[in-house]
Amino acid sequence: MKKTIRERESEWKEKPDRTVGVDLGDRFSHYCVLNGDGEVMEEGRMRTSEEAFRRHWEAEPRQRIVMETGTHSPWISRLLRGFGHQVILLAGLAAVPLSRAQTYTVLYSFTGGTDGEFPAAGLIQDSVGNLYGTTSYGNPPQAGSVFKLSPSGKFKVLH
Repeated sequence: MKKTIRERESEWKEKPDRTVGVDLGDRFSHYCVLNGDGEVMEEGRMRTSEEAFRRHWEAEPRQRIVMETGTHSPWISRLLRGFGHQVILLAGLAAVPLSRAQTYTVLYSFTGGTDGEFPAAGLIQDSVGNLYGTTSYGNPPQAGSVFKLSPSGKFKVLH
């Protein structure tokens, strides 16, 4: 049964105890699990296959999993959400580098409701710093969305 927008939004208010960064590759993916204090609990590599992701993540407690959009992110994010994990997909430019150490700030997390789901392409930036982009799913009737994201993180669906 599909969750309502209210159910999905309430899930986003609950922050899981662990945050996982996943670097998706065509053959292998790498991951790093952090606890609530930002300390590394586990790092590893796994095949980029449904079987491997199912074996590793299905029985895990709910976690926040962050990955960049790409070829494998649509099916992997659906799989992980199906296991109850909170999945955040970042478009390449939505993560703004703050230092040479590759620290990022999430400006907006798509809920899969009226805001859309699966950012699909690169972003365009205007002269005042607003970002414009598209999603490939969500925003009933499941046709995707065109959105604007301000430098302060204010999000607006344009279409």
